[in-house]
Amino acid sequence: MERASFAGATRDELVRRPPGGPAERRAELAGLAAGCARAGADGRSLFLTEHAAVARRILVLLRLEGDRQVRVGVERVRRLGGGNVYRLEAGGPPPAGAPGRPVARRLVRTAAARRAFLRGLWLACGSLSRPAAEHHLEFRLRDAAQVELVRALLEREGLRPGLSLRRGLPVVYLKGAEAIVRLLGLIGASEALLRWEEAMVVRQVRGEVNRLVNAETANLNKAVEAGLRQAAAVRRLEEAGLLKWLPPLVRRLARLRLERPDLSLRELGASLRPPLDKSAVSRRMHRLERLAAQLGDPPGAGRGAAPAPPDPAADDTLQ
Repeated sequence: MERASFAGATRDELVRRPPGGPAERRAELAGLAAGCARAGADGRSLFLTEHAAVARRILVLLRLEGDRQVRVGVERVRRLGGGNVYRLEAGGPPPAGAPGRPVARRLVRTAAARRAFLRGLWLACGSLSRPAAEHHLEFRLRDAAQVELVRALLEREGLRPGLSLRRGLPVVYLKGAEAIVRLLGLIGASEALLRWEEAMVVRQVRGEVNRLVNAETANLNKAVEAGLRQAAAVRRLEEAGLLKWLPPLVRRLARLRLERPDLSLRELGASLRPPLDKSAVSRRMHRLERLAAQLGDPPGAGRGAAPAPPDPAADDTLQ
């Protein structure tokens, strides 16, 4: 149900707003008419909406405009998911925005009227994704004649709307959290704006935590792989009888690595007495690996006789 959705909660908030002054009320009603009014009988306008809260808002605004003959009906939709369609047939002349009644620019001349029109339009034909999903807000319009007005009003407010077609009908949309937050503020959905920003902060923090966890996991894998590789190099030196020729400190470092391939270079160095810093351990382990590589292939590798073992004492970097 939409009531449980973010868009539904936003609609519920907007219809609780006080209707405002006459100019603002007429602009909001024009937006509602532009979004969901159809041509009814005898030149009247027929408003159709699936949202009970929006139907109540339309009824209030029509009554405030002096229309006391509004007829209200409800139809059950026979389709997957069901639901109701609320029908409100105006008793008086069609309001601006209804079929055959284009919205005059003077109706949306002020900032308050522009924002009231956008509020009514979004209530009638708008949708909004959840903050945790793709950042997308749109107006599903009935015909191309409304497109330029809606785009102009959004651009007047500093927004950059996009345009697409869906089932042959125009859709004016906004992408990105910043644009959506701005529009929610403009149309008066302050609670929705705060919920959106809160959700975005949570999403950002979660993303940062995931990034740090992924980075830490990558570093851990890298450290373990390096430790196993270094331990294998030390084992080759030991099998070749070269470990005993290493300086005492390096020999202790090599044997510690053989015992603890899981330790990081920093932890490895801190375990020695006297301790070595990370860079000193890294240099020595790199040289041990290079020394092991000079031994050639392990026995049985099928590449002929191994070369003469290198002399550790000749490598002054192991001191």
